[in-house]
Amino acid sequence: MGTVRTVRTDAFRQDAVRIALTSGLSRRQDAEDLGVGLSRLSKWIVTYRESEVDLDTDRSLALENNRHLREYRILREEREILKKSHPVLCESKAVRFRFVEEHRGHFSVTRLCALMNVSTSSGRIVHTRPVTGNARMRLFWPISRSIRV
Repeated sequence: MGTVRTVRTDAFRQDAVRIALTSGLSRRQDAEDLGVGLSRLSKWIVTYRESEVDLDTDRSLALENNRHLREYRILREEREILKKSHPVLCESKAVRFRFVEEHRGHFSVTRLCALMNVSTSSGRIVHTRPVTGNARMRLFWPISRSIRV
């Protein structure tokens, strides 16, 4: 029994070259995804690179796709922030700053401050400046009142 040889059409080859040149993945990964060998894909690229494959349109589509992926990533991050912060949004600025402070390791500080409707400069000042006596009193006043006997 012999091996079955797959014949690829010119349209498939041109699409494979277009994908390989615009995907942003390695050639090996593109070849695996397309189900062809790496050397065969490389030969097709050499053959079809100078042909009628319209790379300018594909590059603009790839750039637009990257922009959409970036927007999608930002929207997912904002959705995660809002899922965690919805009870905090109606609270005072001190509570919202505390939320930003607690979640600054997981999300962008700029995005957190924008969603919490507080300024980023104030968020950074709160982070870098030590707490003053009056601010410490305001933070711990409800706790100290409940502890007194």
